[in-house]
Amino acid sequence: MTDGFHNIIPDSGSTYADKYQYFHSHWQGHVGASREAILQGAAQATGSSVTILGAGDCKEIPLVELLHRFEFVNLVDVDEPSLARVIATLSTEQQQRVRIIIKDLTGGAMQTLTEAAVGIIERSSAAGQACQGLIELYETIELKDSVADDWRDLQSGYVVTSVVASQLLQHPEHWIGQQFKAKFDKSPGELQEYKYAKAKLELHLRMFAQHARLIAWLAQGGLAYWSCDVRQELVMGKLSPPHAQQLGLQMTEYLRGIDWRVLKPKLAVDPQAGGHFTAYLTAQIGKQLLPVSLELEIIEYMVSAAQALDPGVTLDLVGGELEGFFAPGLEPVGEKSTWLWHIYPSNFYRGGVHQVEAWLLRSLI
Repeated sequence: MTDGFHNIIPDSGSTYADKYQYFHSHWQGHVGASREAILQGAAQATGSSVTILGAGDCKEIPLVELLHRFEFVNLVDVDEPSLARVIATLSTEQQQRVRIIIKDLTGGAMQTLTEAAVGIIERSSAAGQACQGLIELYETIELKDSVADDWRDLQSGYVVTSVVASQLLQHPEHWIGQQFKAKFDKSPGELQEYKYAKAKLELHLRMFAQHARLIAWLAQGGLAYWSCDVRQELVMGKLSPPHAQQLGLQMTEYLRGIDWRVLKPKLAVDPQAGGHFTAYLTAQIGKQLLPVSLELEIIEYMVSAAQALDPGVTLDLVGGELEGFFAPGLEPVGEKSTWLWHIYPSNFYRGGVHQVEAWLLRSLI
């Protein structure tokens, strides 16, 4: 049987890194807000070490600044190549104070999930049979808390988990979907859309609760920073045809107010072409034809306009507010911070803009 879990690890890290490299300027708002919030929490924390869960390649983690604040930094992730890239950027003295820990934050559940899913797909003779098997797998897979002795050395006065929790199921589920489509030429959601989506969401919620318990246990009375992308802010497919038409008219009027004289040589459609120009322009975003500042302005205007027409144009990623997962082990220290993460600007009208919530928390354990 194919070891599905370990097959997806290099893909998840390199895909994230490639996306960041291409959309570097678009991500700066998210990266800057993340680093600032993490450092604000660090200034209030005690202890000599900080543990960073799902560290990856630390794009939004102020690693050097944390090394100034703490004697030791623990970087925890299952993606060893990404962690190696981080270490290579540090001085010899800094490397000596960083510990690399290769761990699955789900306590082995995602490895079990991917391997079992591949087995179900391989053994099934029909797509419907495989889909039902995957639904039952999502519903019954056991999640064990990762608080064994081999985690005890990672307990710290400050624990950081930055936009990690929403990714724990995303990459394995996407990979499982690819294997399913490769065999049956369709996705599981095409067969039992409601039941399959419901099973995935319920597993996702259980994983969030597991992650919250891990944070509280590692912080042990100290502080934790937890951020997560909680919803996609614009999913055009959820707009009704009348609302979509109205949004197009609003965007056309808005775009006519922008001075295109400098940019027009790069564009193939005249601004006076109305909706055709709007559709064409939105398709150009993220292709490095326009100034990033203008692209972000256009995206955020369109997000706001769409939500004003229909608040349901968003897509929930975590089943509600992140705050719903805090009890009983975590309590907020201050108010949450929020910002937009333009994770995939060229796909912004199909969910490429994410809302991020960030909290400073105290462990009650």
